Amino acid sequence: MTTGPEFSEEDIAIAGEYVLGLLPDADRRAFESRLSEEPALRRLVVDWDEEFVALADSVAAETPPDRVRKKVEARLFDEPKRGGRPWFSVLVGAAVGLMLAIIFVAAVPLEPPSPLPQPTHHAEIVAEDNSLHIDAVMNGETGDLELTRLAGTAPVGRSLELWIIAESQPNPISLGVLAEDEPTTHLIVASGHRSLLPGGTLAITDEPPGGSPSGLPTGTVLATGAIAPVPTQG
Repeated sequence: MTTGPEFSEEDIAIAGEYVLGLLPDADRRAFESRLSEEPALRRLVVDWDEEFVALADSVAAETPPDRVRKKVEARLFDEPKRGGRPWFSVLVGAAVGLMLAIIFVAAVPLEPPSPLPQPTHHAEIVAEDNSLHIDAVMNGETGDLELTRLAGTAPVGRSLELWIIAESQPNPISLGVLAEDEPTTHLIVASGHRSLLPGGTLAITDEPPGGSPSGLPTGTVLATGAIAPVPTQG
Protein backbone atom coordinates (compact mmCIF):
# COMPACT_ATOMS: atom_id res chain seq x y z
CA MET A 1 0.00 0.00 0.00
CA THR A 2 1.23 3.50 -0.81
CA THR A 3 2.10 5.27 2.43
CA GLY A 4 4.10 8.40 2.72
CA PRO A 5 4.19 11.90 4.08
CA GLU A 6 1.75 13.09 1.41
CA PHE A 7 -1.06 11.05 2.98
CA SER A 8 -2.56 11.66 6.37
CA GLU A 9 -4.02 8.82 8.41
CA GLU A 10 -7.44 10.26 7.68
CA ASP A 11 -6.85 10.29 3.90
CA ILE A 12 -5.73 6.64 4.00
CA ALA A 13 -8.82 5.65 5.96
CA ILE A 14 -11.23 7.63 3.78
CA ALA A 15 -9.71 6.14 0.64
CA GLY A 16 -10.28 2.68 2.10
CA GLU A 17 -13.87 3.56 2.98
CA TYR A 18 -14.36 4.86 -0.56
CA VAL A 19 -13.17 1.59 -2.11
CA LEU A 20 -15.42 -0.40 0.24
CA GLY A 21 -18.41 1.81 -0.60
CA LEU A 22 -18.86 2.97 3.01
CA LEU A 23 -18.80 6.74 2.49
CA PRO A 24 -22.08 8.68 2.80
CA ASP A 25 -23.16 10.33 -0.47
CA ALA A 26 -22.00 13.82 0.50
CA ASP A 27 -18.57 12.59 1.65
CA ARG A 28 -18.25 10.40 -1.44
CA ARG A 29 -18.95 13.33 -3.77
CA ALA A 30 -16.45 15.52 -1.90
CA PHE A 31 -13.82 12.78 -2.10
CA GLU A 32 -14.45 12.22 -5.82
CA SER A 33 -14.00 15.96 -6.36
CA ARG A 34 -10.57 15.68 -4.74
CA LEU A 35 -9.75 12.64 -6.87
CA SER A 36 -10.20 14.68 -10.04
CA GLU A 37 -7.56 17.13 -8.83
CA GLU A 38 -5.08 14.98 -6.84
CA PRO A 39 -3.24 12.27 -8.81
CA ALA A 40 -1.53 11.02 -5.65
CA LEU A 41 -4.91 10.42 -4.03
CA ARG A 42 -6.01 8.45 -7.08
CA ARG A 43 -2.93 6.25 -6.65
CA LEU A 44 -3.93 5.65 -3.05
CA VAL A 45 -7.40 4.50 -4.15
CA VAL A 46 -5.84 2.17 -6.71
CA ASP A 47 -3.56 0.75 -4.01
CA TRP A 48 -6.53 0.07 -1.73
CA ASP A 49 -8.42 -1.60 -4.55
CA GLU A 50 -5.47 -3.82 -5.43
CA GLU A 51 -5.01 -4.67 -1.75
CA PHE A 52 -8.58 -5.92 -1.40
CA VAL A 53 -8.46 -7.81 -4.70
CA ALA A 54 -5.23 -9.53 -3.69
CA LEU A 55 -6.78 -10.57 -0.38
CA ALA A 56 -9.90 -11.90 -2.08
CA ASP A 57 -7.81 -13.89 -4.58
CA SER A 58 -5.74 -15.42 -1.80
CA VAL A 59 -8.73 -16.65 0.21
CA ALA A 60 -8.81 -20.43 0.54
CA ALA A 61 -12.12 -22.22 0.03
CA GLU A 62 -12.34 -23.60 3.56
CA THR A 63 -13.78 -22.48 6.87
CA PRO A 64 -11.43 -19.93 8.48
CA PRO A 65 -9.90 -20.64 11.90
CA ASP A 66 -10.44 -18.34 14.87
CA ARG A 67 -7.18 -16.53 14.28
CA VAL A 68 -8.16 -15.37 10.79
CA ARG A 69 -9.56 -12.03 11.99
CA LYS A 70 -6.22 -11.02 13.53
CA LYS A 71 -4.35 -12.08 10.40
CA VAL A 72 -6.69 -10.12 8.14
CA GLU A 73 -6.38 -7.05 10.35
CA ALA A 74 -2.60 -7.32 10.27
CA ARG A 75 -2.59 -7.82 6.49
CA LEU A 76 -4.82 -4.82 5.89
CA PHE A 77 -3.70 -2.31 8.45
CA ASP A 78 -0.26 -3.33 9.75
CA GLU A 79 -1.62 -3.92 13.26
CA PRO A 80 -3.42 -0.59 13.93
CA LYS A 81 -2.66 0.87 17.33
CA ARG A 82 -5.19 0.91 20.11
CA GLY A 83 -6.99 4.13 20.79
CA GLY A 84 -7.34 4.94 17.11
CA ARG A 85 -10.04 7.22 15.84
CA PRO A 86 -13.55 5.70 15.83
CA TRP A 87 -14.02 6.06 12.08
CA PHE A 88 -10.81 4.14 11.50
CA SER A 89 -12.08 1.31 13.70
CA VAL A 90 -15.25 1.21 11.60
CA LEU A 91 -13.12 0.80 8.49
CA VAL A 92 -11.15 -2.01 10.11
CA GLY A 93 -14.34 -3.81 11.06
CA ALA A 94 -15.90 -3.33 7.64
CA ALA A 95 -12.84 -4.58 5.81
CA VAL A 96 -12.49 -7.61 8.06
CA GLY A 97 -16.20 -8.31 7.69
CA LEU A 98 -15.86 -8.13 3.92
CA MET A 99 -12.95 -10.55 3.90
CA LEU A 100 -14.73 -12.98 6.23
CA ALA A 101 -17.81 -12.83 4.03
CA ILE A 102 -15.67 -13.75 1.03
CA ILE A 103 -14.19 -16.64 2.99
CA PHE A 104 -17.64 -17.83 4.04
CA VAL A 105 -19.01 -17.74 0.49
CA ALA A 106 -15.97 -19.60 -0.79
CA ALA A 107 -16.43 -22.23 1.90
CA VAL A 108 -20.06 -23.01 0.99
CA PRO A 109 -20.14 -25.82 -1.58
CA LEU A 110 -22.18 -25.06 -4.66
CA GLU A 111 -24.95 -27.50 -5.36
CA PRO A 112 -24.39 -29.05 -8.78
CA PRO A 113 -27.20 -28.60 -11.29
CA SER A 114 -29.66 -31.44 -11.56
CA PRO A 115 -28.87 -33.64 -14.54
CA LEU A 116 -31.42 -33.96 -17.33
CA PRO A 117 -33.56 -37.07 -16.85
CA GLN A 118 -32.78 -39.89 -19.24
CA PRO A 119 -33.80 -38.61 -22.70
CA THR A 120 -36.53 -40.50 -24.50
CA HIS A 121 -36.53 -38.43 -27.71
CA HIS A 122 -34.11 -36.43 -29.79
CA ALA A 123 -34.21 -33.91 -32.65
CA GLU A 124 -31.67 -32.07 -34.79
CA ILE A 125 -33.13 -28.67 -35.61
CA VAL A 126 -31.14 -27.48 -38.61
CA ALA A 127 -31.55 -24.68 -41.16
CA GLU A 128 -31.39 -25.57 -44.85
CA ASP A 129 -28.12 -23.67 -45.19
CA ASN A 130 -26.80 -24.92 -41.81
CA SER A 131 -26.69 -21.35 -40.51
CA LEU A 132 -28.61 -22.48 -37.43
CA HIS A 133 -28.10 -25.84 -35.73
CA ILE A 134 -29.73 -26.79 -32.46
CA ASP A 135 -29.55 -30.18 -30.77
CA ALA A 136 -32.62 -31.09 -28.71
CA VAL A 137 -33.04 -33.90 -26.20
CA MET A 138 -36.17 -34.46 -24.17
CA ASN A 139 -37.86 -36.73 -21.67
CA GLY A 140 -41.46 -37.42 -22.63
CA GLU A 141 -42.51 -38.29 -19.08
CA THR A 142 -41.08 -35.36 -17.14
CA GLY A 143 -41.28 -32.83 -19.98
CA ASP A 144 -37.64 -31.83 -19.56
CA LEU A 145 -36.33 -30.40 -22.83
CA GLU A 146 -32.72 -29.33 -23.29
CA LEU A 147 -31.64 -27.39 -26.36
CA THR A 148 -27.99 -26.79 -27.22
CA ARG A 149 -27.26 -24.20 -29.88
CA LEU A 150 -24.34 -25.55 -31.89
CA ALA A 151 -24.32 -22.88 -34.58
CA GLY A 152 -26.08 -19.61 -35.33
CA THR A 153 -27.70 -16.83 -33.32
CA ALA A 154 -30.93 -14.87 -33.37
CA PRO A 155 -31.12 -11.96 -35.81
CA VAL A 156 -30.30 -8.62 -34.20
CA GLY A 157 -33.20 -7.42 -32.07
CA ARG A 158 -35.07 -10.73 -32.35
CA SER A 159 -35.58 -13.86 -30.24
CA LEU A 160 -35.47 -17.53 -31.20
CA GLU A 161 -38.74 -19.27 -30.29
CA LEU A 162 -39.32 -23.01 -30.29
CA TRP A 163 -42.54 -24.56 -31.59
CA ILE A 164 -43.91 -28.08 -31.86
CA ILE A 165 -45.90 -29.03 -34.94
CA ALA A 166 -48.20 -32.06 -34.62
CA GLU A 167 -50.77 -33.50 -37.00
CA SER A 168 -53.41 -33.48 -34.26
CA GLN A 169 -53.06 -29.74 -33.70
CA PRO A 170 -54.32 -27.07 -36.12
CA ASN A 171 -51.54 -24.63 -35.18
CA PRO A 172 -47.94 -24.80 -33.94
CA ILE A 173 -47.64 -24.68 -30.15
CA SER A 174 -44.95 -22.56 -28.50
CA LEU A 175 -42.61 -24.39 -26.15
CA GLY A 176 -40.61 -21.35 -25.12
CA VAL A 177 -37.92 -18.85 -26.07
CA LEU A 178 -34.25 -19.79 -26.27
CA ALA A 179 -31.71 -18.08 -24.05
CA GLU A 180 -29.87 -15.29 -25.84
CA ASP A 181 -26.56 -15.29 -23.98
CA GLU A 182 -26.19 -18.99 -23.18
CA PRO A 183 -25.72 -21.85 -25.65
CA THR A 184 -27.98 -24.17 -23.62
CA THR A 185 -31.65 -23.65 -22.80
CA HIS A 186 -33.67 -25.87 -20.46
CA LEU A 187 -37.44 -25.85 -20.92
CA ILE A 188 -40.29 -27.85 -19.39
CA VAL A 189 -42.97 -29.00 -21.82
CA ALA A 190 -46.45 -28.65 -20.29
CA SER A 191 -48.02 -31.96 -19.32
CA GLY A 192 -50.82 -31.48 -21.86
CA HIS A 193 -48.32 -31.20 -24.71
CA ARG A 194 -45.94 -34.05 -23.89
CA SER A 195 -48.00 -36.54 -25.85
CA LEU A 196 -47.31 -34.46 -28.97
CA LEU A 197 -43.55 -35.10 -28.83
CA PRO A 198 -43.51 -38.59 -30.41
CA GLY A 199 -43.86 -38.11 -34.17
CA GLY A 200 -43.89 -34.31 -33.91
CA THR A 201 -41.63 -31.72 -35.52
CA LEU A 202 -39.76 -28.93 -33.75
CA ALA A 203 -39.36 -25.59 -35.47
CA ILE A 204 -37.49 -22.37 -34.67
CA THR A 205 -38.78 -18.97 -35.73
CA ASP A 206 -37.40 -15.49 -35.17
CA GLU A 207 -39.81 -13.43 -33.12
CA PRO A 208 -39.93 -10.07 -31.32
CA PRO A 209 -37.88 -9.90 -28.11
CA GLY A 210 -39.43 -12.26 -25.55
CA GLY A 211 -41.39 -14.25 -28.11
CA SER A 212 -44.47 -13.97 -30.29
CA PRO A 213 -47.06 -11.59 -28.81
CA SER A 214 -49.94 -13.48 -30.46
CA GLY A 215 -49.16 -17.04 -29.37
CA LEU A 216 -48.68 -18.01 -33.01
CA PRO A 217 -45.56 -17.79 -35.19
CA THR A 218 -45.15 -14.33 -36.69
CA GLY A 219 -41.57 -14.50 -37.97
CA THR A 220 -39.54 -16.54 -40.42
CA VAL A 221 -39.13 -20.27 -39.91
CA LEU A 222 -35.37 -20.60 -39.51
CA ALA A 223 -34.93 -24.33 -38.85
CA THR A 224 -36.91 -27.54 -38.35
CA GLY A 225 -36.23 -31.04 -37.11
CA ALA A 226 -38.28 -34.21 -36.71
CA ILE A 227 -38.53 -35.76 -33.25
CA ALA A 228 -37.28 -39.34 -33.09
CA PRO A 229 -37.15 -41.80 -30.18
CA VAL A 230 -33.81 -42.38 -28.54
CA PRO A 231 -32.75 -46.02 -29.07
CA THR A 232 -32.84 -47.98 -25.86
CA GLN A 233 -29.69 -49.75 -24.76
CA GLY A 234 -30.26 -53.42 -24.42
